Amino acid sequence: MPETMRRTQRLSALLLLAALLPSCWTRRHASDFESEIVLPVAREHHWTVKGRLANGVRGRFIFDTGSDETLVMKRFVEEHDLELEPVRGAFVIRLWGGAQERVRNFVHLRGLSFHGVRIEDHLAPVIDQPLFVAGVLGMDVMGDWVMLFDARQRQVRLLERGSVRRRLAALYPGLAWEHLPLVLNGSRPYVEVDLPDGRREPFLIDTGSSRTTLPPRLISELGLRRASGWTAAAFEAALRAHLAMREITLDGGGAPDHPTFEGVWPAPIESYRLPYLGIGSLAFSVPVEVLDREGGLLGWDVLAHFPFVVDARARRFWIPRRP
Repeated sequence: MPETMRRTQRLSALLLLAALLPSCWTRRHASDFESEIVLPVAREHHWTVKGRLANGVRGRFIFDTGSDETLVMKRFVEEHDLELEPVRGAFVIRLWGGAQERVRNFVHLRGLSFHGVRIEDHLAPVIDQPLFVAGVLGMDVMGDWVMLFDARQRQVRLLERGSVRRRLAALYPGLAWEHLPLVLNGSRPYVEVDLPDGRREPFLIDTGSSRTTLPPRLISELGLRRASGWTAAAFEAALRAHLAMREITLDGGGAPDHPTFEGVWPAPIESYRLPYLGIGSLAFSVPVEVLDREGGLLGWDVLAHFPFVVDARARRFWIPRRP
C-alpha cells in the first residue's frame, strides 16, 4: 500500500476517534481546555467544589495547591464502597501540621468530573483524617491548570493558556495586575513575601489552608507577640465535638465554620500578630499561627481578600497591583 494512502487512513482513524470522544474527556492540562471553565465553589475558609464519580457518587473536594498529592478521606471511601488497591511496601505521606500517616490503600477515582472537567482514572492515597470533604485535589492533578481563584465571586476559573492577561482585563476592568515569580518545591507553588524586618521569605501558596502560618524560627526572629493558643488535646476535642454537633457527612451538607478546621494538629496551635506581610504591592496585617514546618504559608485568611492566578507551569502568580 502506498505510504500516502497509509497516512490518509491513519489520519481518518484519528479524526473518527476524536469525534467519538466525549466533550468533557480527561483534561488535566490547562492547554487542553477548548474554552474557559468556571467552577462554582463554596466559601467556607477553603475553595471547595462538588464533584461526581462515574458511578454517580458525589462528594466535595478542596482545591489544595499546598498538597503534592490528591487525597481521599477513608470515611468517604467506606461510605461508598469505592474500589481500593492495597499499597505495596511502606508509603508514608506528610499531612497538615507536619503530621505523618502511613498510607495502606489507594482508591481509583474513576470519571471524576467537575462542571466540564473530567479525570478518567486517578489513583489517590486514602488517608484517615476528620475533614468535612471527600478529599483534596492536589497539584498532581492541578499542576498544569491555569487557575483563577476569586473568593468573593465564589469561583475558580480554569483559563486557557496564554489568555491570562486578556481575561483578567475583561473580568476586572480598571484593575491593574502584576505577576510574581513562582518557585516550585515538588509541585507546590511558593512566592516570596516581605516581612516586617525587611527580609524576604518564600511562602507556600496554600489554598487548602484556612490560616496563614509561620514556622517557630520566624516567630522568634521577628519577635512577634503571642495572642492566644490552643493545646493539641483541646483542639482535637473541640474538632470532634463540632463534627458530632453538625452531623457532618463527607459527601454534602453544611460546612463547619471553625476558624482552623484543618484536621488534628500534632502540636500546640499558637496565634500571633504579624504587623506587616507584603505580597508584591499588596500589604496585610494578619494574625498568624505557628506551625512547625520548613517555611511560612499563605492561607485563606489572606488569599480570600483578592483574586489571584496560579500558573505553576509558567511559574507565575498573578495578583492585583496596588496604585
